Amino acid sequence: MNIDRRAQRPDTGDLAGRLARLARVTTLLADVDDVGAVAEVVVTQGAAAAGATVAWLTLREGEDRCRLVGLQGGRDGDEERWATYPLSMRAPGSDAIRTGRRVVVAGEAEIERCYPELAAAGLGALSVVGLPLTVGSRTTGALGLTFGDARSLESTELELLEILADTCAQALQRIAAQQAAADRGARLAFLADASNELASSLDHETTLSNVARLAVPTFADWCAIDVVDDGRLRRLAVAHVDPAKVQLAHDLAARYPPDPDAPGGVWDVVRTGRSQLIPQLTDAMLVAGAIDEQHLRIVRDLHLRSVVIVPLVARERVLGVMTWVLAESERLFTVADLAFAEDVAKRGAVAIDNAELHSQTLAMAVQLQHAVLPEALPDVPGWELAGHYSPAGRTEVGGDLYDAVPLGDGRLVLFVGDVMGRGVAAAAAMAQMRAAVRAYTAIDPTPRTVVANLDRMYAQYPTDQLVTLVYLV
Repeated sequence: MNIDRRAQRPDTGDLAGRLARLARVTTLLADVDDVGAVAEVVVTQGAAAAGATVAWLTLREGEDRCRLVGLQGGRDGDEERWATYPLSMRAPGSDAIRTGRRVVVAGEAEIERCYPELAAAGLGALSVVGLPLTVGSRTTGALGLTFGDARSLESTELELLEILADTCAQALQRIAAQQAAADRGARLAFLADASNELASSLDHETTLSNVARLAVPTFADWCAIDVVDDGRLRRLAVAHVDPAKVQLAHDLAARYPPDPDAPGGVWDVVRTGRSQLIPQLTDAMLVAGAIDEQHLRIVRDLHLRSVVIVPLVARERVLGVMTWVLAESERLFTVADLAFAEDVAKRGAVAIDNAELHSQTLAMAVQLQHAVLPEALPDVPGWELAGHYSPAGRTEVGGDLYDAVPLGDGRLVLFVGDVMGRGVAAAAAMAQMRAAVRAYTAIDPTPRTVVANLDRMYAQYPTDQLVTLVYLV
C-alpha cells in the first residue's frame, strides 16, 4: 500500500501525552475493515502519536518472505526497495517476525552494528523498535518505528506500543477471517456456476471457455485451458479482463510453444498428472524460461507473479491442463488455491470426457447406420425410385430402415421400418431387421410369408425392442 510518506515533524511531547495518543490510535483499529486501513492507522497515526520519524508495517508472505504494506517517512524509493525481502535478512522487522520478540536498538553505533543496511540508508535514526504482530503461536508481521533521538523508551511506552502491535495483529486476523469467509462463499458460488455451465452442453470447448471467463478476475488474472490433441497441446481457451491481452496470450502460445521436455510447466503436468504451484515467480525463473530476449521482455512486461497449473484428469487419463496466473492484482496463490483449482479441473475433465464419449458413441452409431442403409436405390426397369432420410432427435441416430429389392420378374419389394429407441442399440437392431427382411424376401417375397417368418424369428429370439414395418410388393 502506498501511504503519503511526506515527513511529518514527530511529536516529542511528554510521555503522558504520547501514551494518550497511542491509546487513541489503538481504539481506532476496532473499526477498520481492510489491510490498507490498518496500515493507514498504525503507520501514519501511530508514528505521529509515538513521535517516530519513520514507521512501517511488514507482513509475512509465505514461509520465507516479508512484504511491506505501509510506510510513513523515509526516502524516495524505499517503498520499491523494501516491497519484499527475505525473512532471513537482518532487519528490525524480519528479526521481530522470525524470533517473535520485540527489537529495541538505541544509539548510532549500536544500529550500525546490528543493522548496517538501515544505518546506510541515511534515515538519521538513533533509535529503532521492531514489534512482532503475534496471534496465538504465529507471528504474521511486524510494526517498525525509528526515532531521531537515542531514546530510552519507558517500559510503560513499550508496553503500550506492544498493545498497539497486538491490536493490529488481531485486526489483521479478523480481516483475514472475514476475507476467508467471503472467499469460501465466492468459491462455492463459482463451483455452482461452473458446474451448471459444464452440465449445460456437450460442447466442451464452449463450456470450458465460459468457465475460464468465470475464473477471471475473482480467482486469477489469467486463465488458460489447453487440451492434449494427437500428442500436442491445443490452446482451448484464454481469459483476461483485457481482450488485447487475450490475443497476446494466443500469439505467445503460437510463437513460443511450451517445451515438451521442460522439467516444469504444462508439459510436465501432462506427463506426470501432478499439479504445480509456483507461489512467487522470480525474475530468475522468467530468465530461465525465456526462449529469446523478446520473449523475456514480453513476459516481464506482463508482471506475472504467481502460477497454478493443474491437470484435467478423467479415468486416469490426462486430457489437458488448466493454468491460473496472478499478475496485476499483486496477489499470490496458496496451497488452498491449488486445491480449489484442482476441484475445478476435475469438473472440467469430466465434461471433456463426457463430450468425447458422446462424440465417439455418436460416430459409431452413425457409421453403423450408414453401413446398413442403402447408399443408392437399385435401377429397376419400369420403376422410378428415390429416397430421402432425415433423422430427428439429439443423437441423429435411430432404428429407421428402408430398402428396395427388385424381384427379377418386374415386381419390386419396398419396405420401411422403425426399431424402437435411438442410439447404437437401435441402429444394431435395425441392421439385423433389414438383413432378415432381405433374407426372407429371397425365399418367398409374399408379404404374409415374410411377416410370419419375422414373427417366428422374434419368438425364437425374444427381445424387448418393438419393430414396426410397412412391407409392399
